[in-house]
Amino acid sequence: MISKGGMPISSRRRVLIGVTLGLLFLFFLSSAAVSGRVVMKRVEVLLPGLPAEFGGLTIAHISDLHYGFGRFRSRESAGEIKNLISSLIPS
Repeated sequence: MISKGGMPISSRRRVLIGVTLGLLFLFFLSSAAVSGRVVMKRVEVLLPGLPAEFGGLTIAHISDLHYGFGRFRSRESAGEIKNLISSLIPS
């Protein structure tokens, strides 16, 4: 059966499947490429009314490590993040 564009429907379906699979492959490849990127950002938050005993409190927010994928495939590599955070704690 021929479509309006002149290409057989089965050929068009193959092209669409090929393009879709190719895009999925590129998406996963790019995800793996940037998964090892570590971004650190310091943010000072002023909270009026915060009890004095919390003055100088530091909180580390860690997200999107995707342990087991990309750069963080082992305990040793994930330990790099722990060491980075520990190095930020003032002595």
